[in-house]
Amino acid sequence: MKPLYVLTPLACLFTLFALAQDPTTNATAYNSPPSINMMGAGSKHKISVKKAPLWKKGHDQVDGHIDHSLLKTMEKTTETIISLLKDSCLSVDPSIPVWHGEFVSEKHSLSSRLTFGLECDFQGSAQLRITANEFDLLFQDTLYVNGKLFLTLKGTTAVKNGFPYFEYPRGGENPAAGGAPASGSAPASAEDTANAQAMDTKLWLVVTDPEKLPYVPVTRKEYLDEAIQEVKVEKNKVIAAIKARTPLRPIEIQQAEKENEMEQVRQNYSGIEREMRLRRFLETYKTDEDYQKDGIEKGTADLEATLRLMDTLLTHLPANELKKAAIVTVPAIKFEGFEDNLPGRSMLMQVNPAYFDAALSAEKPQCFLVYWNYDPSEPAAAGIDRQLNDKFDFKKLQDLLGK
Repeated sequence: MKPLYVLTPLACLFTLFALAQDPTTNATAYNSPPSINMMGAGSKHKISVKKAPLWKKGHDQVDGHIDHSLLKTMEKTTETIISLLKDSCLSVDPSIPVWHGEFVSEKHSLSSRLTFGLECDFQGSAQLRITANEFDLLFQDTLYVNGKLFLTLKGTTAVKNGFPYFEYPRGGENPAAGGAPASGSAPASAEDTANAQAMDTKLWLVVTDPEKLPYVPVTRKEYLDEAIQEVKVEKNKVIAAIKARTPLRPIEIQQAEKENEMEQVRQNYSGIEREMRLRRFLETYKTDEDYQKDGIEKGTADLEATLRLMDTLLTHLPANELKKAAIVTVPAIKFEGFEDNLPGRSMLMQVNPAYFDAALSAEKPQCFLVYWNYDPSEPAAAGIDRQLNDKFDFKKLQDLLGK
């Protein structure tokens, strides 16, 4: 009988040789996903690690003429962002998005920079957009005051994940639901607007410094200065239109007409009745200048009242009040006061040219807008929302700025 220490190695060699000859065993070993033993070395309970799903790539969209080398640089940045999404928060989600890049020339951008980024569609239940050098979707509307473009920003800014954050629940003032369209894009269709109103929207503005933003508030003083000029221009237009409708005849012609009408009274009436009619005629008689003046006063009465209100505010409000953000939603000629206490208030904003570094070439990202629009009643969309909020590394997105 051979010793046991000799038989044991032989048994092991025989087992390994048998496994090597079994193609089914080999195929399983190479093709099965890796497993993690969660219960210790001797346990049979193992959990398979999911592989990252393959994202579907759609056709990129290019709006306007963009130099080929600049386009390549932007495409590379966009692919880096996709990698961040896959690696940090969407690597194991069952909803495989269809995504594409979007590239827009500076002619269609509020920032006067090249706008680019990506859009991911999650089977219709959610949409994620990350765009560089664009912040249009933060604003619900535009308001021109004295020829200057002002933007209306809904509500106040919060901070989440370290950056300015905005949230619009379903049915509320959703930026995608008929608000200011994205740079270079067409206005939303009725169907798109209805879909947007049925979803929640969250936006993050990723900047180098949260204290310095690509837009700044329009102060009350700035608004009043411009609004007064606009109302004055409108008043002058009304006056010009009234003067065109009521031309002034020469004094000699007006006087001759007056004398002719009085002579008609003298010839047709006598005594007390003649005197009474002449007195009434003189009391009600108006020259062309009088008629024109009356027309101007009536036609500009509302504008004059608006100007008096604006001038009173500009003259009597304390300096610290005039420095506050202007909250206005109506044209200057309809102004009845600042709307701080009204529901649905909108602060006026304007682009901050000082934010952008002119030394950086136009394709370099200087801010990112993360736009997340989803249906919270859809379990898959709600799951992506949790991952985006809890796992996406916004700091790594910030690290791409200026590069």
